[in-house]
Amino acid sequence: MKAILIASIYIILGNHIARSYRQRFALHLLPHNFAVGVSNGQDFVIKTTQLAIDKFITGPQSDGRLPTRAVVFTDMTNMFNLISREELRDCLRSHFPELIQVADLFYQESGNVHFRHRVSTQPHPWGLQP
Repeated sequence: MKAILIASIYIILGNHIARSYRQRFALHLLPHNFAVGVSNGQDFVIKTTQLAIDKFITGPQSDGRLPTRAVVFTDMTNMFNLISREELRDCLRSHFPELIQVADLFYQESGNVHFRHRVSTQPHPWGLQP
């Protein structure tokens, strides 16, 4: 029960920070990312991708033509476990120094990265680096 409570507190705190810093995060990230800080931004990205797939891949194929584009999908499960803690701290130190202590709280301990391989879930072979 204690682990669930702690995880819930982290989620609440993370959501509060995301809402409070929404504009600052957007100003920092928008030159490099798409639809950050935009209401329903993720839905916009998904719909835009679906339309592009229809226009440049599915449409030409249905007419017997070759597609003019390709799309690559990645699985983002556990992606944040692969980010260097030092790189995270350097970025925060440069752009959001007041959040370093919160990041240290969230990432003070290594966790296990899991992936699904065939029918079983195994720990990630590379482990995690502090």
